[in-house]
Order: sequence, then structure tokens, then C-alpha cells
Amino acid sequence: MSANQEAPHSSGANPLMDFEAQSYEQPPSNYAFEITVDEDISLNELAEKTAQASVLRSAHVGNQYSSNVAVFEHGLPTVLYDRTIAPSNGPGTDRNYRPEVLIRARESHPLLEREEHPYRMATHLEIEQMPENLDERVRQQAGKYAVDLHLNSLREVFPHTPSQTHSHYLQRHQAVTAEMLDILGGDEDFLNSLNRRVSPQGTVSKLPEHADPARCVENYGWFGIDSDESGVIIPNQFNVLQYGVVEALETQAADVYHLSGPDMIKYAQQQELQHTLQQFYARIKQQASFADQLPETLRFHVVPTAHFKFVVPGSQQPELDELMQVCAWMEQSRQRLQQTRDSGEKTGLKSDLEHMHQQRDKLLENLGELFTDVTDKNRLSHYDSTALGGEGVYIHPDTGHMSARQAAQLYKELHKRYKKITKDS
Repeated sequence: MSANQEAPHSSGANPLMDFEAQSYEQPPSNYAFEITVDEDISLNELAEKTAQASVLRSAHVGNQYSSNVAVFEHGLPTVLYDRTIAPSNGPGTDRNYRPEVLIRARESHPLLEREEHPYRMATHLEIEQMPENLDERVRQQAGKYAVDLHLNSLREVFPHTPSQTHSHYLQRHQAVTAEMLDILGGDEDFLNSLNRRVSPQGTVSKLPEHADPARCVENYGWFGIDSDESGVIIPNQFNVLQYGVVEALETQAADVYHLSGPDMIKYAQQQELQHTLQQFYARIKQQASFADQLPETLRFHVVPTAHFKFVVPGSQQPELDELMQVCAWMEQSRQRLQQTRDSGEKTGLKSDLEHMHQQRDKLLENLGELFTDVTDKNRLSHYDSTALGGEGVYIHPDTGHMSARQAAQLYKELHKRYKKITKDS
């Protein structure tokens, strides 16, 4: 991207699990909503798929961390989920994205005037103050709400990446979403999953105990459909179904690719969710006015993105380039060591590998930024982009070539080694 730095491109099987389509007695159907966790695909391949299939990253609104920055750099369409709770100093709040602050130059700048601010849904979180000494390019992105700042700044940094909030997504697909909600309003499992509502002030509370969920929807309406300010909160399981159905309708393709973090990956693998989505999809396929436009089997590919983290501040580009080159040489030497039968060559390769191990460790000592936890208040974020007056964010080009599985393997190996050498030092 023009806002960040990037080096010249270097050269450079089975999914984790595959759920078989199942049929259930209520309602009887041969229709299937299949979820697979797909680790054997790269960001570059996903970018190519956008021409004929839906590819969507669902992140949270707030300060985008390094792996998301890499995803956005590849132009992959993004929805920012704005149903999280802030400020992030209590249970159930969003400590990964922290929408109530602006993270820049490894410092956390509050957008609220007081630390003990009442909890609000991110959609209702108003900016009470802007940090001092900010570049004017950041100030220009601010609106009344923190959501506006985070979305507008992301669009400024990644102008070629389609991005919108979940609220915008609901508005764009209001007719389809409302019809789906009406159909599932006759499903007891769906109604029993309703448990929260948001007030016009943004406070979130549980539905009244022993209340009829259907009556609550009738009284309060759906938040995001009947009202942009208040109402019953649509449950997460519906969001998964909605993304699948809406994206399949838009692309007229049976395969939908959804990029997510670890929490969504764990959620998607729950058998209970599988059973529920099968039931819900069968109802939609049988009753919706748009049913004939949906595939009999909708394949929802969940792609883990958490380890596309080969991203550092622009000033550390040379060190990261050298580290990635050393890692490539090490892998080539390991493979050759397994293949050769020549004892002399084996001795030379082992000596080379020992030297490369030392070189890798020395580089890792100065690249702690790679391993900063997403919950850290003082980590790298998209606000460090040169497009917003920051020092720059460097994304190693090999990040796009690796599959999610390869990225995870390399990142975990380096992180394990980093923890050992920093512990010993």
C-alpha cells in the first residue's frame, strides 16, 4: 500500500476438519450448511478468489493489530463488528481491539475523558477527547463516534480494501436479513438464544427473566433492523448464517470464505453450532422468497488469520527481511539434509544450520515487536501507517505466499525460540 513499506516479492492438503452434511428430523431436509476450517490457503490465493467467490474478513471495530493489517493490505473485503462492549476494563469487554482508545507509536491514547466510563456498546461510544500532538491526517478521520474514527482511518490507510461496519452490513442487506429473522422467529432454538438488548443510550442488559423472547422482539424490535439505536441484539449464531446466506446470494456461489481470529475458529468447530446452523439453513432454504437462489449445500470456509503476523514497524524492515531469508535458508538446508546420503555434505549442512541458528537468534532478540500480544495496550496498529503520519508499517511479502497453516507453523516456531532466548538472556 502507498501508506506502508513493502519489499520486492521473494520466491517463495487437507483442511483441519470437514463436517459432513447431516439431515435432521425437524425440519426434514437434504440441504446443508457445511463449515470447514481451511488452513491450506494463502492471502494471495484468497485475493484471487474474490473475482468469483465471496471472501470476507470479520474483525472488530477498533485498533487493528498486525495480522489484520496484513489481511487488509491484500485488499480483502472487511466487516468491522461493532457490537462489542467498551471501555475494555471489565469482563466481556473488547481487550483485543480497545475501541475506546487510539493506539499509535506503541502508546495508548484515551478517547474518553474518564477511565471509569459507563460500559457502552461500541456503536454508541462517543469521542470525548482527541489525543494531543496527533497528525492532522488522523484528526480528519474523527466523527462524533469512535466507530467513525476507526472505520475512516482504516479506509484512509487501505483505500483499495472495501470496509464497512456490521451496522452498515445490516443496512445494506436489511430486506434479506429481516426475512431470515422472521422465518427463524418460528424456531424455538433460535428464540431461546435471544438474551440481550441495547438501550438508546448504548447500555446492554439481559432480557427480563422468564420473558417470552418473541414478545421481547415485538416490544423492543431488532437492533440494527428496526432501529439503529436500540433493540434486541441479534445472536452470534445468526451472524454466521447471515454472512453465509447473504454472501452466497451476492456471488451466486456455493463456497463462501470467511477470515476470522481464534475465537471464531473455536466457535465454528462446536458440534452444537453445526446442528443449529443445519436446522436454520433448512428453514431458510424451504421458506425464503430467495430460496431458489441459494445452493443446496452452502460451504462456509473459515480461514484462520491470527498468524499472518510477519509485520513490524517500518524501521525494522531490514531485520525482518534478514530473519525471513535466514528462515528460508534453514528450511532448504533441513530438506537437503534429509535427502543427501553424502556424509561430507551432511557435515557441511549441519555446520551451516548451526551458524544460521545463531544468526536467527541474534535477529530475534531485536524483533520482539513480532510477538506482542494483541491485548497489549502499546502494540503496533494501523494508526502507525505513514498514510496517517506514522512511522510506517512493514509487511513482509512472503506473508501473502504462505498458507494459514505454514504461517502458523513458522510463527509458532519463532515465538517459541524467542521466548527461550529472552528467558535465558
